Amino acid sequence: MPALFTKMSIYTRLLERTTRQVNLTPDGERFYERCSRLLSDLDEIKNLFKESTPAGVLRVNLQGTIVRSLHTIPAGKTRQRPP
Repeated sequence: MPALFTKMSIYTRLLERTTRQVNLTPDGERFYERCSRLLSDLDEIKNLFKESTPAGVLRVNLQGTIVRSLHTIPAGKTRQRPP
């Protein structure tokens, strides 16, 4: 179980700990199941756009001092698929 579950302020006990084991409380089980569903939904949303191809013009407006501090991108690199 990630430490995230023990550090959030949800005002209920999620774990029962003894010297030999750690178990989820009933609230902890419900919390874990709900978080699992949410993370699964987030993965699904992220994968919706994985196959799409970016198209169109990208316009970037920057202050001149910022532009000078950036490295320039070779023109051929801008047409490659983004990471």
